[in-house]
Amino acid sequence: MYDHYCFPTGFYYDDKFHGDDPVVIDDQLETFNGDEKVAYMLDFINHQRDHYQGNHVLVPMGCDFTF
Repeated sequence: MYDHYCFPTGFYYDDKFHGDDPVVIDDQLETFNGDEKVAYMLDFINHQRDHYQGNHVLVPMGCDFTF
C-alpha cells in the first residue's frame, strides 16, 4: 500500500477512532461539506495514482478491527 492500509485522513467514520465530519451533500445545511470532501478524495486518489503503474487504485475504507 502507498501510505498505509487504513482509511484516508478525514474519512475516519468508525466509533473506535476520534471521528471526522461526515460527508454532507445537502447544500441547504450549514454543515455542507460535499464539495470539500469530494475534492480531497480526488486529490488523494490522483496522488496515489501517480505512484502506481496500473489502471486501478485501491482506497481502503477500514482498518484493524473497524468496518
